[in-house]
This record gives sequence, C-alpha cells and structure tokens, in this order.
Amino acid sequence: MKNKETDTNIDDLIRLPYLHEPAILYCLEKRYEIGEIYTYTGPILIALNPFKQLPIYSNHTLEQYYNHGLLLSQGIDPQDKLKPHVYAIADAAYREMMNIVIHGSNVSQSSTVGDQVILIYLIIYLYIIFYYIFFNCLIANIIDYFN
Repeated sequence: MKNKETDTNIDDLIRLPYLHEPAILYCLEKRYEIGEIYTYTGPILIALNPFKQLPIYSNHTLEQYYNHGLLLSQGIDPQDKLKPHVYAIADAAYREMMNIVIHGSNVSQSSTVGDQVILIYLIIYLYIIFYYIFFNCLIANIIDYFN
C-alpha cells in the first residue's frame, strides 16, 4: 500500500489514504524539505526541528492566527486556510481556556479536587505566560520604534 506522490504535502496526516509508519515518515520528510516544520495529525501538532531560524514567528503571523481563531470562535468560517503552526495550537488553548472561564468549568462532577486544582494551575500558568509574552513583545516593539 503506497500513497500517491501528490499525497506527500498533506498538512494533516489523518488525510493520508494509507496511514502507516513509512508513509508518515515520508510525508514529514517531504514537508521538512520545503521548510514546512509543522504538521497536524488530527488535533496533535508534530514539530520538526529545522536547526535554523525560520521567518514564521513574526507579529504578522501571530496576528493572522489570532484573527483566524477569533473568526472561528464567532462561528464564522474564514476563507483562508492557515498552515499548521504552534500559534494555532496556542490560540485554540487560549480560546478554550477563556470559554471555561466565561461559561464555567467543564470539569465533570466525577473529577477530583486534584483535577480542579490542576485546572486552576493550568489557567494561572497560561495567564502568566501570555502576560510575559505580551509584555516582552510590547517592550521589543517600543525599543524597535525608537531605534
């Protein structure tokens, strides 16, 4: 069972007609060769280390994924399909966290106090990380502006 040559640049491995280890590795290798280091396998993001800087972490890219997630969260299907990216995963985690905060916890009644404490620590961690990243980006932009 072999996939077609056109199936090598699929951004979600679940869509491979024949899903087995050689096909997965071949697809990841071909995507890596063209600089596509992120690939989905369902809701999971696979990241390959490029061993070099790539221009995929700009403020413009971040805004694209944020705006895309914002449209999705409002039930609007964006016209453009974005490539797999860590920003997409971060945005989905952020929106789910905010959904839990706004609409209440979706922690089931059968969960333990320990599960709820872990959820609280997760929210605190994400809040601190987002605040830290936002603050550093703001300072970097201010420094760039005056240089």
